[in-house]
Amino acid sequence: MIVATAALVTVASVAGCAGSTAGSSTDLQFVTDKSWDFEKFSAVSKDDIDVSLDPAYYADQNAFQAFIKQSFRSNKAPGLFTWHTGSSLEDLVSEGLVAETTDIWEKAVADGDISESVKDLYTIDGKQYCTPISVDDWVMYYDKRTFSELGLEVPTTWDEMMTVADTLVDAGIAPF
Repeated sequence: MIVATAALVTVASVAGCAGSTAGSSTDLQFVTDKSWDFEKFSAVSKDDIDVSLDPAYYADQNAFQAFIKQSFRSNKAPGLFTWHTGSSLEDLVSEGLVAETTDIWEKAVADGDISESVKDLYTIDGKQYCTPISVDDWVMYYDKRTFSELGLEVPTTWDEMMTVADTLVDAGIAPF
């Protein structure tokens, strides 16, 4: 399973350098704001690479982010945690709070565990930080009849999509 393998590659690489652990040297505290069943991830991780995850969940996004940032200030950061890409990740990288994972990426891409196409999302200053637990593709559907009536072409770029959206709004149609 690509999703599990990508996560487990990360676990294997940081097991020896985790900020804090729960129990033995093969247990890592794993803090997340996701409601997924990480106990099953932990079981797979334990079987495959002898590292157990001790998950802690935060339902509130703001409380989760505050906890993670505070854990670094108090020197009690979890061994693993989920996080968002973009400026949220850039903040942690610029403060030197997360490990570079370029070597992990190279191996995971070579092994077919992670698609090269998402690498840029995790790249800052030419280096990769973190690996995906999951990668979601979002799709949009359109009404062919409405596009035909308004003389619209299916957009192939972001700028074209925004132009189409403006045309739909002008016609009294909510585009998204």
